[in-house]
Amino acid sequence: MKPYALGVDIGGTTIKAGMVDRDANIVERYKTHEHCGTLPENVISCVEQVYRALLQQSGIQPASLAGVGLGFAGHVNGRAGVVITSSNLPEWDNVPLRDIVQQRLGVPVVLENDTKVCGLAEYMHGAGRGVDNMCYVTLSTGYGLAIARMACEKISSGADTILRDTCGDDPTSATGEMIAEAARQGDAVARDLITTAGYYAGIGLSTIVHVVNPELIVIGGGMTRIGPMFMDPCMQGLKENVHPVLFDSVRIVPWQLGDDSGVLGAAAKAFVTFDEKSEECPSE
Repeated sequence: MKPYALGVDIGGTTIKAGMVDRDANIVERYKTHEHCGTLPENVISCVEQVYRALLQQSGIQPASLAGVGLGFAGHVNGRAGVVITSSNLPEWDNVPLRDIVQQRLGVPVVLENDTKVCGLAEYMHGAGRGVDNMCYVTLSTGYGLAIARMACEKISSGADTILRDTCGDDPTSATGEMIAEAARQGDAVARDLITTAGYYAGIGLSTIVHVVNPELIVIGGGMTRIGPMFMDPCMQGLKENVHPVLFDSVRIVPWQLGDDSGVLGAAAKAFVTFDEKSEECPSE
């Protein structure tokens, strides 16, 4: 079996990539923001740039790659290799990303949603090791944009908050990071926003517990870095909205792999996919 896979995590603002071995070690890394806010052709060119840079940095030949895994922040039909749409990048409507990249690079490529590959990484190499079943939930950019919208409404309504000074004349410039920092400084409006966001996240988790009944739920993404200010109301929201019999049936833990989960998961997806295909078509 080929010893390496290249994992590429395509986010709305950052592309993170790594050359990964079969022990889940990232032997070389690459990160770029050049694609941010641009059209599909530019994003695809950045992926090609990342691929060639990592080959050069690592000295690894394409013949040693099991394949390239792409994790994409958007709605994806992985089996068809198509990005259906993206809320973070413009004009991604039914783009056959897998086949385009595969033709450009000349190596096998697999495509999947970024949250799914993060979940795969945590299951294989992180917080989910040894469990029979788990769910993975991302609480990052999209959820922090939701909190920013609530902050904008508070500022516009005249609420007394340091966020007004942070955002200046443009309340729409509030970000999840700004709000979390204001909350750490004791700003009452910001703390209320974080508490509310955490509580509603817990309600969302209660639905997962009721419907899926997993042994473990792993929570990843930037919101986890806020810590107890977010996670305590999250657990309260879960406890108040899940059937009491089920509350102790599930463990809720933060991700272990952090920002590496997307890269490791995309590479793992490549290993799993192309190892299976090689077993289906053994050489004579």
